[in-house]
Amino acid sequence: MALIAVFKALFVDWRPFLSPGERAVILIVAADREQAKIVSRYVIGILRASPLLVPLIESDTAFSIELAGNGVIEIATRNYRTVRGRSVAVALLDELAFWRDEESANPDRDVFNAIRAAMATFGDQALVIGSSTPYGQSGVLYDAFDRFHAKEDSANIVWQAPTRVMNPTVPQSFIDAEFERDSVAATAEYGAEFRSDFDRLVPHVIDFEFDS
Repeated sequence: MALIAVFKALFVDWRPFLSPGERAVILIVAADREQAKIVSRYVIGILRASPLLVPLIESDTAFSIELAGNGVIEIATRNYRTVRGRSVAVALLDELAFWRDEESANPDRDVFNAIRAAMATFGDQALVIGSSTPYGQSGVLYDAFDRFHAKEDSANIVWQAPTRVMNPTVPQSFIDAEFERDSVAATAEYGAEFRSDFDRLVPHVIDFEFDS
């Protein structure tokens, strides 16, 4: 997520879509404030690790990195009120499956709708990328998986891969031990399979495209 944010902020020319003085927001949305801080540290780490990129940092705070050019990286928590008011060119949704909680029936969908509205300026150049360990069979992430995975679609791509495919440095012995300890939880956590052991009172099918 952090690497994509840096690339999209620095190496894509968003000026044709912007008014004078306006900047394209590369928005990373995390599940909570602590996760947002972690993502922010990754972004700053990537920028400061390169002598070529360090001079491009105009200013940085815990949740905003302004860069030379027309892009700014902002890190926010999943709140449909606070993600509004931006010109969002790219939205990166971190641990999307875990945005749901007892405070709202569909906080993930509320936030997603607010982000999509903020992307209207960029039309079909806007981009949404969601990543997460799978969880229950409901919500924005599962809807996208159910609708687009392994299906021909020119605008929406969904990939599913277990931990060892995405990160081969994780020892197989550790994963084997986790499956032995709790096979249901490990199937989601390390096997990338959505869990079916949750009851949902009202099924919902997403009625708009996950990506532009």
